[in-house]
This record gives sequence, C-alpha cells and structure tokens, in this order.
Amino acid sequence: MCSQHYYIYQLTSIVCASSLFDFCFSAAKVCFLSFFTPQHIYGREIERGNWRKKRERE
Repeated sequence: MCSQHYYIYQLTSIVCASSLFDFCFSAAKVCFLSFFTPQHIYGREIERGNWRKKRERE
C-alpha cells in the first residue's frame, strides 16, 4: 500500500517538474529571442505599419 502511494507521488512530482521545466524553457526562449533580436527591426516594422495606416486614411 505504501509503495503504491509513493509511486503515485513520484509520478505526479515528475509530471509537475516536467511541465514546470517546459514552461520555464519556453519563457526563457521568448526572453532570449526578444533580448537578442535587434530593437530597430521591431521599430521599422511598427513604422511601416503606421505609414500604411496613414496612407489608407488619405
């Protein structure tokens, strides 16, 4: 009986750890990409989008 409970506990802890690791990994990937991608590329894309909107209004 005890060993069964221990096995279930171990299984749940492994599942929790893996999901937590997955979440941390994806979060780190997003941070890494946003940090190492040059900001001026994002700026250019935003400016281009605003310029298109201005042209559509006129």
